Order: sequence, then structure tokens, then C-alpha cells
Amino acid sequence: MTKRNETMLVLNEKKQTDQSLHRFVRKVGHKISVITVLLSAFTLLGYAFNIEFLYRPMASEPATNPLTALVVLFLALGLELSVRSRHKLYAKILAVLAVLICGVHLVGFVMGNDLSQHFMLFSNVVEQDLLSGKNNSMGMNTTLMLLLLAFSLLLYIFKFPIYSQLLSFTSLCIPMVSITGYAYGLTTFYGAMSILSTTFGVFLCVSALAITANKGGVKAVLSPYIGGRIARMQIVLGYFVPLLIGYLVIRSLVNSNENSIFGVYVVAICWFIALLVVVSAIVQEQVDRKRREMEKALKVSAMTDELTSLPNRRYFMQAAAEKLEEQESRSKLAS
Repeated sequence: MTKRNETMLVLNEKKQTDQSLHRFVRKVGHKISVITVLLSAFTLLGYAFNIEFLYRPMASEPATNPLTALVVLFLALGLELSVRSRHKLYAKILAVLAVLICGVHLVGFVMGNDLSQHFMLFSNVVEQDLLSGKNNSMGMNTTLMLLLLAFSLLLYIFKFPIYSQLLSFTSLCIPMVSITGYAYGLTTFYGAMSILSTTFGVFLCVSALAITANKGGVKAVLSPYIGGRIARMQIVLGYFVPLLIGYLVIRSLVNSNENSIFGVYVVAICWFIALLVVVSAIVQEQVDRKRREMEKALKVSAMTDELTSLPNRRYFMQAAAEKLEEQESRSKLAS
């Protein structure tokens, strides 16, 4: 066995160990993006066939606007196509379309004139909802979230995965605030963002993070080594425990203003903890990776003759001992 072969074996072993969880997460992200495509298509079908439940699952809460469903469909398809080199052009077109729609809608907010009405899908259904006093609009939070995700997709396509990951993580904050609002009963937290749009946002953000699972902070958190395991546990506990405690406490408060202030505090604390854990995981993973590489290099060095770069006597004795042990095990099973 040459030095080069030994090095290749060590590198392959490291790659297989490190990438197993990353590959699993990418597969999960793929399935989530497919589910998102189907759900957004069903939402649009709800408008086409006037099935209100498909675009407004909770009768008394906001609906998912058809433009929101269309942009979600574009982004989910774009995420699915972006990982296939032959279809990246189509992913780029879908991302640009999403940017244009969200950009025009955002400009309309600033100007006080809803420019998106000029290309609104199923405008008659939306107008009927608005006339009957129901909430059916593409709100500022939803628009900003989808715009960030569209830019995140473009950054990934143009091979800037770390910046793509950063935008995806930032955009995830918006649907998580909306979830907190629904959990705590704070309408100011979710506003015009329906529970379906919130779900779309979480799905898209998770899918966008999953395609960069082998880079940056996500790679550190998904590490199979001690740093990654600690980080995953800290993120789960750091988010859901304060959220649960906040829910129990907020139900005991009477004043709605106090509820809002406390809700903001809980969300801020949760996201600070998550960000702190990710940063610490990156640092710890870098340190631990160097240790692992040195440990494997020492192992290879101990089994190799320095002059000839061939396996030495220690390697021979270890290999012989393993073969003898294997032979003894077979003999015991045979008897």
C-alpha cells in the first residue's frame, strides 16, 4: 500500500463520515420542496374552482393570496431544479420572476399604490373576499420573506452558497415570528400572513438551507461529531423550551400590550440563542476537524515506513491479528 493510497483511504473515510447526515438532509429538503410545489398548486386550484379551504384553511384568519401561491410555486420549483446542472437556467428564470413579482409588490407598498393588482391572478375572487371583510392580501412580511428567498436561490445558482445560506436563515425568522403569533394568539405578529403562507415559508427556508447542507453553519450543525451533536441539541432546546415557557406565561397575562412585548422578547431570545449556537458550532467544528485530521495522519504515520512509504511491521502485525481474530470467530460459528 503506497502513501498516496493510504491518504486516499483516509480522505474517503472522512468524506463518508462527514457527508452521511448532509446527504440525508438534502434528500429531506428535496422531498419538502416537492411537497411545497404540490401544496402551492392545490392553493391555486382552490382559487380556480372556488374551494376556499384550499387557500384559507382557517375560516376566520387571513387567506394565502394567489400571487403568494404563485411565487411559492416558482421558488419551490426553482429549488428543485437548481440542484440539477442541466436545469439551472430554468431555476434562474423562476427566481428572477419571483424577484420581479415581489419587487413590484414591495414598490407598491412604498408608493401606497398596489401595482400588483395589474397582474393579480383570480382578482375577482380576491375582490369578493375583500368586499366581504375577509383578509386576502400579500402582506409586507410575506413579500419580504419571498424576496429574500428568491435572492437566496439566485446566490446559490451563481455559486455563493454561504451568502445564500445566510439569506435563507434570515428569511426563516419571518415565518417563525408568524408561528409564534398563531401560538400566542397575537394577531400583530402574523398580520396578513396566513397559516398556509407561514407553512410555505418554513418549507421553502428549510429546503433552501438543505441544498447548502455541506457548507458553512449548516454543515457545522449537521456534523456527526461532538460539536454538531451538541449544536443540534442546543438549537432544539434553545428554541422550543423558551417558546413553551413563553406560551404558558403569556396565557396568564391579561393585558394585550404586555402580551405583545413579551412575545417580542421571547422571539428575540430564541433567535439569539440559535444564532449563538450556530456560531459556536462553526468554531468548534473547525477546531475538532483539525484534531481529527491530525489524529488520522498520526495513525497513517504509525503504520507506514518513513523511508519506503510502505506498510511497516506494526501494520502487518495489526492486520494479522485482525485476520486471526476473524478466523477464530468463523471457527466458533462453524462449531
